Amino acid sequence: MFPTKVRALGVGLPHALVTATFGGLTEPIALALKKGGHETTFFWYVTGCIALTFLATLVVREPSRTSLLEAGPTSTTPAPPTTAPLT
Repeated sequence: MFPTKVRALGVGLPHALVTATFGGLTEPIALALKKGGHETTFFWYVTGCIALTFLATLVVREPSRTSLLEAGPTSTTPAPPTTAPLT
């Protein structure tokens, strides 16, 4: 999915953002639902997050150790000739 040079950032950044968003909002959501008398709704919220995670695992394709971004251009036109360095 990501080139190997940026794979850590490409996977780590979205993971950190999702963890901060859902992890950071879990307590305020739980407390607001408890205060409103809807404690069981929180369990449906957690179940919904689990279902979204499961669906994401079904949709995302495994690149199988290759990266389409590293494959380079797919056109058949030859690259321009390089010039020799000046000495």
